[in-house]
Parts: sequence; C-alpha cells; structure tokens
Amino acid sequence: MYWCCREMSDISWISKELDEISDKYGDILKEDGKFLKIKIYCCSKEVQEEQHFHKGLKQGEDATSSSDSFEKVSDKELPWFVEVIDFKPDIGKVVKDIKLQEKNMFVLSGGDLFKENVSNAVASRQISAINGKVSEIYLHTENFAW
Repeated sequence: MYWCCREMSDISWISKELDEISDKYGDILKEDGKFLKIKIYCCSKEVQEEQHFHKGLKQGEDATSSSDSFEKVSDKELPWFVEVIDFKPDIGKVVKDIKLQEKNMFVLSGGDLFKENVSNAVASRQISAINGKVSEIYLHTENFAW
C-alpha cells in the first residue's frame, strides 16, 4: 500500500487499523516480510521546503529524513511494516515500479491532477493484462482535494 498524505498527523486516521493489523496478523506478517508493506509519503509544504535535504537524490528516488515532521509520529507508534517517507513521490514511477501480481487493484482518492497522473500510469501497466501476463488490473478513483 502506498499512501500520500499532506501532514504526518494524517496518519492518525488509520493508526487504529494499523494497530489492529499488527495485533491480529503480526505473526503471519513476520513470517513473510513481503506480504504487507505500507509506504506513507508525507507531502506537506514543510517537507517540500526541506527538499534541499534530498538534493543528492535522482528524481523519484525515495528518501527518509529525521526532520521535525517525522517526529510528530514516533516510530514506536507505527508497526514495523509501515515506512514513512518525508518526500513527495513521482507517482508515475511508483506505479511503474510496483511488481504486478495475478490480480491488481489501484484505489486512489485525490485531486484531478493526481488522479490523471495515476490513471495514466495504471493505463500504461494494462499492457500486461492484454499480453496475458496478469489477469486483472483494476482502477478505482474518487474525488478528494486539499
């Protein structure tokens, strides 16, 4: 799961669910560390102003930092399968880099430009379904704007 949020405090929206997943399925998840991975990208203006911290990275490359915004949600409050990244991702690259499985579902909620970018990236992946490499690539979008 990849989630782009504006502020680190937005993670509190799903903290109860993350705790529940960890409590109920933690043993199973630890057996197969690849089964569930959650990357949360924090895209706040504060973080964007601190992008000078990431100057050495290529466009679209992930980075984590120990900025003040990261400290708003402590690692101890998040399960081990959650990675917080203080960086606005290149969403097209994120979709392109996802390893497709037999069935794939992309669900997004965002503004028009975000939906357009993700929709185009997912559409480019549909060639895998046309070629028979995967059986399904599903896209569901909803409106949301900051």
